[in-house]
Amino acid sequence: MSYYSLISLMPKAQPYNFLLDDYPGATVAYSLRKLRTAYSGNAIIVRRTDLTQQNIGFTSNVLDTTSLSSFVGTGALDNGFIATFYDQVASFNLLQATALNQTKVVTAGVIETINTKPAINFTSNTGLGTAGSLTLNDTSEIWFFYVVDLTDVTTSGVVMETSLDFNTNTGALNFGIASGVLSFNQKVSASLYCRVTVPITTGKKIISVRFRSGQTAANAWQIWVNGVSQTTTVTNNNNSITATNQRFFMSRAGNSITALSKRTELVIYKTNQSTNRAGIETNINSFYTIY
Repeated sequence: MSYYSLISLMPKAQPYNFLLDDYPGATVAYSLRKLRTAYSGNAIIVRRTDLTQQNIGFTSNVLDTTSLSSFVGTGALDNGFIATFYDQVASFNLLQATALNQTKVVTAGVIETINTKPAINFTSNTGLGTAGSLTLNDTSEIWFFYVVDLTDVTTSGVVMETSLDFNTNTGALNFGIASGVLSFNQKVSASLYCRVTVPITTGKKIISVRFRSGQTAANAWQIWVNGVSQTTTVTNNNNSITATNQRFFMSRAGNSITALSKRTELVIYKTNQSTNRAGIETNINSFYTIY
């Protein structure tokens, strides 16, 4: 058999499936992997301990960990913090200018990971948010696909929020953790909420959320964890509403309300993804091996 015949029989490398090439139309998308072919920007801006900052991009479609380690260092005193998490769709970047509230991507010289893939570590009082208002829930429905590794589901904390202060901003959405329960909330008015809960455990999760306006809580919220539909418990069954001009946070920093976890990817759509949900989850899981 000739050399060229042997080459033809060798297994071919499988192409990398960009999530947003297969499932386009996302409103915003944050990830430490590249999510679409057309995106040519960086992944994050990292600050190291001496306050110097540097863009870190992608190599082979994932975070350039070689450049990250070279910039931050690999010693016990070397830490890398996130100043900016770039949006790969619409330039609504997640930011944190306050050094004490910045999340970590490198701790004591070691890159944070979820199943060997780079991740961002959210600890108490840390968070990332958009600089200005991002109109998320101005439509009939909105979908969230979130990759997290929950290290503590007992301590109260915010996983995601669309407002500087959920309790005072009508229409704001909030995903919160406390006492082994994950709650999904909308502030409907001064005294009304549209709220459901699902039980949650520690560990790695792909959390998929569908939120629809003009529905009672039982119908407004649909939740999947690791591809499995969750039975929700309604705690405040008021009608959901459409709201605009909320500011978006991956987790609100301050007041010790950050959900303690690692996170690596969040994609948001403002269109019905019912037919795409399973495919989107499969793409995410194929990369991160969550379940």
